[in-house]
Amino acid sequence: MKNRKLRVILAVSGTILCSGCTSALWEHDRFAHFRYPAVPNHVRLYYSEGRKDVLVQYDESREENRDVRTRAYWVEPNAVKVNAGRKPRFVSVHQAATLAPIPITNEACTASSLSGLHAMVSEDSFTLYSEQEQLNAYRLPVYPGASQRVKQVLLTPFAILIDATIVGAIIAAHFRP
Repeated sequence: MKNRKLRVILAVSGTILCSGCTSALWEHDRFAHFRYPAVPNHVRLYYSEGRKDVLVQYDESREENRDVRTRAYWVEPNAVKVNAGRKPRFVSVHQAATLAPIPITNEACTASSLSGLHAMVSEDSFTLYSEQEQLNAYRLPVYPGASQRVKQVLLTPFAILIDATIVGAIIAAHFRP
């Protein structure tokens, strides 16, 4: 009898914890307000001879309002983060002041007249070219804002309390004399 009670308690607790309020609260992107390239994104690219890297400047918009702000980040140290949908490490937009601008065309233009490093830009990405050879394509950052974790942490005690109440009610109903 005691073994049966323990199995029921474990089964009910596991089910509630895996599909209850607490797990729903901690689902990926719960409460997330995404940051994404504004439309138009005003992408500007700059090459750093010293770093052998490209500085990307673009206009970013937030999901919860349409305020636009200019952001800048280095391509190479942030490529994996951006492709994974995480926030890149942003730097000051003023770093571009001493760098060489990279000519930009849109996808409708032909790049055959351009020599050296140049780029083609779309709504959410850009592609680097050297002469006529495509070097690499990069996505612009789309990532969840920081407010997500704060809300989840603050609501967790209440979610645990609700889950515990449900588990307690089920156990009490099951073992009622």
